[in-house]
This record gives sequence, C-alpha cells and structure tokens, in this order.
Amino acid sequence: MGMKSVVRYGLLLTLVAALLMSGLSSLGGQIIAFSEQQQLGLRIFAEADSVNPAVEEPVTLKAVTANMPAGGNPSSSYSWEFESSDGRWNTHWARPSFTYQGFGAETQAFSATVDYGEGLSATSAPIKVSWGGEAEPTAIPAQTRGSTSIVYVVDDSGSMDGDFREVRAALDEVRDSTMANTKVALIAFGSKAKTLFELTEHSDAPWDAHIGSFGGKLGGTFNPTPLQIAKALLDADNADTKKIVFFTDAQASYPTDEMEAIRASTIVVDTVAFGDQFSDHFTVLQRIAAETGGSYRAVPKPPQGTTNDPVVTPRAMSAVLPESVASNTATLFLIDTSYSMGGTALSSISQESELASALSEAWTAAADEEITDAQVGMAGFLGETVLSQSILFAPFVPKYKVHARIGGSEPDTVALLHLGVTGSTDIDNALGQAYATVSGATTENKRVVLISDGISSVEVQDSTLSQYSDNGVSLDVVAWGAHADRVLLKSWADATSGMFNVAE
Repeated sequence: MGMKSVVRYGLLLTLVAALLMSGLSSLGGQIIAFSEQQQLGLRIFAEADSVNPAVEEPVTLKAVTANMPAGGNPSSSYSWEFESSDGRWNTHWARPSFTYQGFGAETQAFSATVDYGEGLSATSAPIKVSWGGEAEPTAIPAQTRGSTSIVYVVDDSGSMDGDFREVRAALDEVRDSTMANTKVALIAFGSKAKTLFELTEHSDAPWDAHIGSFGGKLGGTFNPTPLQIAKALLDADNADTKKIVFFTDAQASYPTDEMEAIRASTIVVDTVAFGDQFSDHFTVLQRIAAETGGSYRAVPKPPQGTTNDPVVTPRAMSAVLPESVASNTATLFLIDTSYSMGGTALSSISQESELASALSEAWTAAADEEITDAQVGMAGFLGETVLSQSILFAPFVPKYKVHARIGGSEPDTVALLHLGVTGSTDIDNALGQAYATVSGATTENKRVVLISDGISSVEVQDSTLSQYSDNGVSLDVVAWGAHADRVLLKSWADATSGMFNVAE
C-alpha cells in the first residue's frame, strides 16, 4: 500500500462492502433503515444524520418515502415510534422529521410509518442511534425466498478517480463473504462496457482476476450499455430474486429506454453514488432506485487529510515554483492533469492563468544572472492514455508526457493547453517516469516538483520514493486544491528530503 495508512478508510470500506451485499445502506454520513416491504409499491425508510453522536448531542431523523400514490399528502400522514427501555414501542412526532436529544449514554431505536388511508401504509425497519457508543446499523432483512442473482455494475470512467480504493476494497469484502445460493456477475463501464465475468456461483467467481483492474481506464461515463448487458444476464437467469448494484458518480443522463425495460421486469436496482462534487447529478440515481423498488446510497469521498493538517500557510503558485530553481540543478515540474484536479486553475488553463504565470516565473528565475547552470522542464501525467479532447493535439493524450524538455525553452500556449484536466491518476508511474527524465540531465543536482492533490488510483510505492532518496534526487511537493491530501503529499516530500508547500 506504500506509505499511506488505510486506517481512515476502514469504516467507510465496511459500509460500502455491507451495502454491496444488500446489507447496510450509507447516505453520506447518514445511516438509513429501509422498509421490509420488497414490492414495487409504497416504501419508506428512516434516516438519521448520525448513529453515533456524542452524549446529549441532538440528532435529526427524517422519513423518506418512495412510490407515493398520486395526489397523496405525506406532510400530514407520518408518525414515529421509539423503543423504550422496557422494550415497548411508543408513538410520538406526527411529522416527517424531528430532532431528538439523548440523555446520557444510551441507545434508542426509531421507526417511521406513513399512512395514506384505505389500507395504504408502510413502516420502516428500525434504525438505532447510540449516544456516546457504537450503534449497530440496521441491516436490510436478508432475502429468504430461494436463489438470488446479483450483477455488480461499476463505473470505471476517469471521473471516478479517487474512489477506486473504496470500490476495490468493497468488492474484496464481497468476495470474502458467505453468500449461499447466490450467483454474481461483474461489469465495468465508461465510454464502453466490459463484462468481466458472467453470472457465476459466488464461491466460484473469479474476483481476484478483476478487482484490481478498476482505475478509471474506460474514458467517459455512458450508462445505457452496462444496464442493457446486466438486464440481459438476469433475463437469461432463473433466480428467484434478481438485482443490479450500480456504482457510479452519475456523470450521465437518465437512461430512459433501459429503465423502461427494467421497470417492466422484476429486477431491482440498488444505486450507489460516489463523489461529493457531483451531488447535483445524484437525482438520476435516486430516481432509478425508486422506480425499481431498490435502495439509493451516497458514499462521499473519504477525508483526504485535512486542509489544516499539517499546518502550512498557502502561498501563491508564482512564489512557490521559482524556489525550486537553483544553480547546478535540473528541475522538472510534474503536473497532475487528472480529473480530480478539475477544481483547480487547471480546469481553465491559459497563458494568463496562475499556473502558467508561475511556470513563466520559474523559467525567468533559471535565466537569472546570479543563478548558473539552472535547467527547467515540464511534464504532465494521467492514469492512462486517453482520447484528446481538443483538435489542437494528436488523437491521444499519453499517460506521461514531457511538454517542455529540461533545459529547453519556456512552454508555449499549445504545451500549456495539454494540461486541461481529464482521466484518472497514477502518481506512482508518473514519479517513476519523472525520475528517469530528470536523471538524464547533466547538472550536478536533480529535482522533481510534483504539483498534485494526492488523489491517485494507484498507491505510490516505497520503492518509487527510494529511487529518489537513494540517488540524491529531491522530490518537492506542492499540494494544490482545497481537497488535497496534505498529510500524504508531505510524507512523500519528507521521504526524499524535498520541500513541501501548499498553493493557494
């Protein structure tokens, strides 16, 4: 795993794995308990903004319904129950949501009911909230009626960059679980779809051959084809229960034709939304789940360090980059151009942009009369070779490319335009390639300056960093973007005796 601790991901991975196995459902930091009703009619689930609040911390609970009858008025038809210490259930709070404050260290179970009259009602499964303790999340009741077939459909497009560690670890948990009388299939998709393996008994499924393959290598996000394939697999199967579990960041429109076909079948679609920055698109996934009697969950990106840990005062890029230029030194600026960098100035790169100005300052510093034999170059990198998004370039943007050779002239407009963000990230490969590039320089000292948010589909290996430290090549690191993993990025600089900075 390289130098990064995976402890911070432990809880999130457990949640994702559980929901993949049709157990726990996670919605951001919220926990949801779903109705036991599995039919496509009225459904309700209870939602809490926290299941492990501090002692006496208020918690907001909310009831959410799906498949409401036309013309219904849910605002006047809700009731809540909570379980008292003697095991009895008491009715309170005749409204969709309320705030409850615990008294001391205690655990309470809550359940919501919606009633439209004339026998049309639904009650959620209980949800437990534990003040000052560890509440066990309420699980969706397991299917008990014979065989089950599940097709896992996983978005492998570039915009999922930063989520694949969670996806891979969750699939690891599914692989290691006991799922009797269950067949599974796995489909990856992006601009195209690939069936990694068809419906196979869970215990015999070739998970190990495919889980590690996810890394944003399939381009953009196009969801109709994988849904067509998943439905075809399930249509040809005779399982009692058929389900699709759909992992994506929802960077695609509602698949009208495919959903019409799925709604006409008995297939349930559970949807799992990734990437906080794309939350405006999650209504598509909510709709898909609601229309098929499935469940919807949103899994945010795990904390990527924190913006103030370590405490480093952000500075302008134009002040940071020239500091890496020195006499008798070859300096290669290595720029992350992956999708996760879309919130930085890279999303609108130009000659006048912040990064372009900073690079120009670096080339100016190298030409200073007081600095001798300073050589500067620039390279960009992704997680894979991708189709170019501009007619100015060759048909493909390579995984790693030197846009301005070390000791050459300042990058021009076309070179800078190559830095437009797209694709996934492989920082480990980029650092290896950059080391090889700078090692060819004739100067006494050599330095690579990594400009990145630290999010990568591939872990940076200790052996990659050792190349730098064992051979006297410095790795300076510039954390860019409010979401940047400062803790991880600084560890790379420290391991190679490089400088660490945070760009504004």
